[in-house]
Amino acid sequence: MIFRKKLSPRYVIEIARNLRTEMTETEKILWSCINNRQLDGLRFRNQHPIGRYIADFYCHEKQLIIEIDGGIHRERKEYDENRDSYLEAGGYTVLRFENSEIHHRLDSVLTVIRTKALEINRKKS
Repeated sequence: MIFRKKLSPRYVIEIARNLRTEMTETEKILWSCINNRQLDGLRFRNQHPIGRYIADFYCHEKQLIIEIDGGIHRERKEYDENRDSYLEAGGYTVLRFENSEIHHRLDSVLTVIRTKALEINRKKS
């Protein structure tokens, strides 16, 4: 499959704007730890459109996407798998965390993100 980065449709951009103002409590917790380059100087964007999809959090420098999965994701595993495959084929790295991980093991989540960012550095070198 040839992956071509496309501009996001206008409706996706509008949905992303709305999602930025209506972040879940779990998204707010993680965002408070990674915004303003707090995590190793990495710049993350929240609710960032990528083609027809919206990433919960996205670091352009690393092409790193972070997704937080709530209860609805249990019912749409196949959709999420197809979405992740599509994005990974385009050179993105997707990390997924359950809500409970953010609430109960936030330090571990941040360590996984740091480790993956360093791993991406090594691959580029």
